[in-house]
Amino acid sequence: MFQTSVVSSSGRVRATITVLALVVTGCSASAGASAAPSATATAAPTLAPAASPAAASPSAGPSAAAQRVSLTTLGRPTLPSWSVASMPGWHVDGGKFYVGDGPVIGLSVWEVGGVPTDPCHPLTKPVTNVGGSVDTVAALQAQPGRKATKPQQTKIGGKPAVTFDLSVPTEAVVTGDADFQGCDRQSNGHLDYISFIGSLGGTRYEQEAGQTDRLWVVDLDQGTVVVDATWSKDVSARARADLDAAVASLRFDAP
Repeated sequence: MFQTSVVSSSGRVRATITVLALVVTGCSASAGASAAPSATATAAPTLAPAASPAAASPSAGPSAAAQRVSLTTLGRPTLPSWSVASMPGWHVDGGKFYVGDGPVIGLSVWEVGGVPTDPCHPLTKPVTNVGGSVDTVAALQAQPGRKATKPQQTKIGGKPAVTFDLSVPTEAVVTGDADFQGCDRQSNGHLDYISFIGSLGGTRYEQEAGQTDRLWVVDLDQGTVVVDATWSKDVSARARADLDAAVASLRFDAP
């Protein structure tokens, strides 16, 4: 067993890797997907068709390969890696997150193992164990206070997907480094608001009130993954356009 950590610019440890498992800060042993209690299953919502992300405009440069960045999916090592077009001012964090400068904005791909029935109370309320796209969508749509948009059928990376938005309540009181007042205290002392739990442990915690996550739930041959494009309410129109372009350029590569 070995561990290594990636520290964010804010000083909070962003991730811990243990035997090939990337564990995002805010996870405790009791919050792991395998140990979490299951919630009552929720019926899958009706889906409406949606347009695929618009194709990204090609950029001038020596080659397409030189303008792409490759990242690893947070999940089993047999899952595909992924890549996107390089965006000005963006960087790869820990090999797993593609993030822009300034207010919170970024892109990651996860294999999800569990979804808290209450994102503010992932330790004291049930967690729904999920696997395929149907139960993953249903569990995320059922989270209270997220103002979930209606799930729609689309494609991402050339693969069929279900997409929808989740938001963090604007009235949430957030202090320090992503500490949400009134939420369960994790083993590291932080008060995390958790959207979902990775299949190998680790959590996707939110950082700000009013933050939005646009999700694509994709059934691949190797398993189901969730593409997570997230942004703060304070990001610029340019940053949002760069995020959209990165999503449009996303492709799934060999593991």
